[in-house]
Amino acid sequence: MCELFGVSSSEKVYCNDLLKVFFSHSEEHNHGWGLATFNGTGACVEKEPIPAYESSYLKTRMSVDISEKNLLAHIRRASRGIIEYRNNHPFILTDNSNRVWTVIHNGTIFECDALEKFRKIQEGNTDSERICLYMMECLNQAIDAGVEMTLENRFDIIEKAIKVMTPENKINLMIFDGEIFYMHTNHAKSLHRRVRPNELIVSTKALEEIGWEEVPINKLFAYSNGALILEGEAHKNEFFLTEEKKAQQALDYEEKVKGIK
Repeated sequence: MCELFGVSSSEKVYCNDLLKVFFSHSEEHNHGWGLATFNGTGACVEKEPIPAYESSYLKTRMSVDISEKNLLAHIRRASRGIIEYRNNHPFILTDNSNRVWTVIHNGTIFECDALEKFRKIQEGNTDSERICLYMMECLNQAIDAGVEMTLENRFDIIEKAIKVMTPENKINLMIFDGEIFYMHTNHAKSLHRRVRPNELIVSTKALEEIGWEEVPINKLFAYSNGALILEGEAHKNEFFLTEEKKAQQALDYEEKVKGIK
């Protein structure tokens, strides 16, 4: 599995110390790293398909101040998709209204008919990219139908897409659309948050000994400048890693290492 890290704040947050702890987990999650920072509506993504601990570039990057209001980071342990740049997170897509969406995902898609058609058009071969393409299709269908892309409508579209994808699948997501930070988990104890006034830090694992809590499962949350602004309705698609799913993951991992998937 992968690990996720995200920031939403009204003021810039010094991220170097937290990122140092986060990227130290790359001993286990050693199939690539990624970092996204934001300037206005644009996104700057830096990533490599090598372990974070081996990256001379990341070491240099971490030697200078990384203070951001919004930030996403990812370390990959591939369950689907071979180890190469095009399979690294974050993924960036632009919808038909020219809004830029940046997405990181942790989990595995075991079955979801709505995602299958994207195998033919995706650049890489991860289920995470197919998740992004499906959400973008849902957004573009609404845009092309004349739906105004208000915060509430964007939230509703993403929430409905998640409810389609979550049955039998693990969907831990962090998304930034240039304005709003979204997060979702449907697997217990697999996403944690540190909440302070007008500041949200989210990570797969707590990065400090105190001040962290589990993110409630089966709900989509939206934050702006570190403040919770929307909370979705709870769905019933909690993910459980069964022995059958563990066996499928092991097979997928073996094939990925051989470069088959």
